[in-house]
Amino acid sequence: MTRRCRLRVALPEAEGVLPGQFGTARLVVGEEATVVVPTSAILSRASVDGVYVVDRRGAVAYRSVRLGRCWDDQWEVLAGLTAGTAVVAQPPLTLADRDRIAPSSRDGH
Repeated sequence: MTRRCRLRVALPEAEGVLPGQFGTARLVVGEEATVVVPTSAILSRASVDGVYVVDRRGAVAYRSVRLGRCWDDQWEVLAGLTAGTAVVAQPPLTLADRDRIAPSSRDGH
């Protein structure tokens, strides 16, 4: 959710920053534990959002999720996933329930 307002901020001197300039800021007003997934992991089936989850054996299953807020390239998951659940970050269009995949690290190796 975005809220737009006018705000006056005191910044340390920095090259290229001049008084009266406009900018965009993200302010943290509180923190809460949330489950997030990359935008690329989200698929829609019959207008229902979901992700492919991966079990310990490498088998995948499509799971419906309820999405919340979006930040950059990540979505908050309000329901349908718990923290630590492995998801397929970039599922191919041919992926189906019970297919097996080999996990990879975050950097793709």
